[in-house]
Parts: sequence; C-alpha cells; structure tokens
Amino acid sequence: MSWIADGSLTIRIGHRYDLADAGQAHKDLQGRHTTGKLLLTV
Repeated sequence: MSWIADGSLTIRIGHRYDLADAGQAHKDLQGRHTTGKLLLTV
C-alpha cells in the first residue's frame, strides 16, 4: 500500500459497476471489452 500512497504504483480503473450489474461486468471481462481493473461498488 505504501507504493500507492507514495505514487510509485498507479492502478488503472477501467470501469466501475454497481454490484447489481456484476453479471454485465463478468460478460465484459469474458468478451475482452475492458482494460484496466474493474470495480464492483455497493
């Protein structure tokens, strides 16, 4: 976590999905329609 805090490591968030849309997030991953990390939010 210190790497993120000091800026040595950046995390690219490709898309955010509501938890209710987890199925769509999974489809997007399988279909290779995403780049970076995906976040499921409540």
